[in-house]
Amino acid sequence: GAPMKNTSRVFADLEDLGAKIETAIGEAGREQLAAIEACFFPHERRAYRQSAPEVLWPLVEAIAKRRVCRVTYRAPSAASDKSYEVLPLKVFAWDGSLYLVCHVPKHGSQILLNLQRLRRLRVLTKQAKPPADFDPNAFEHAAFGIFVGGAPTSYRLRFDAALAPYIRERVWHPSQELRDVAGGGVELTFTCHASYEVGAWVQHWGEHVQVLAPASLRRDLAKLGAWLGETYRAPLLARDGRPSGRRQVPR
Repeated sequence: GAPMKNTSRVFADLEDLGAKIETAIGEAGREQLAAIEACFFPHERRAYRQSAPEVLWPLVEAIAKRRVCRVTYRAPSAASDKSYEVLPLKVFAWDGSLYLVCHVPKHGSQILLNLQRLRRLRVLTKQAKPPADFDPNAFEHAAFGIFVGGAPTSYRLRFDAALAPYIRERVWHPSQELRDVAGGGVELTFTCHASYEVGAWVQHWGEHVQVLAPASLRRDLAKLGAWLGETYRAPLLARDGRPSGRRQVPR
């Protein structure tokens, strides 16, 4: 990576802000922060093996000043590195990694980069304006996880009574709506870009969820069910004669 020099104005402003916070919270506040820190594990489970390159400071400067960056990136399926220019827009965390939403001026499109896969980042002197149609909230709503670009799709999922309390207590997507159904279950509906992430999430809940829409996801699950039945035709049985491996409902 290419850490931002300490002479940067953005770095100096953040250092000044940090000093003011230190003064404001005082010794008692620092002790409270230390106590809070001691309550948590110092790592995130299932995080990437390789730490993100030291690029956060350069990205802060680039986003604040609308500076174009030259990045060298290696996609998971690529055989070699690729270099191109991007305008950084937003950084966010997802599933143990940091991602960068950026605009590619050459192609007039937005892409998503995993910071762990950056080989090099250089902040250039030239500036560019974010695309007029870029809306961070709309971008967030478009994805169930991180992937965007599929057709906007409405999902309707029915969860049984055993899992309903867990579904009710969280926001799974910004557009979600919940509706109670007979027997104590709940229907979850939301709209996002079609992505394998929704199907993978549904599969996680096994027999506790039924997909009511879209039909395309129902077909995908039917194909998966046929493959599972063929592959695991002779399931291991628990002592009571029922198939072992039944998913436990979260507590």
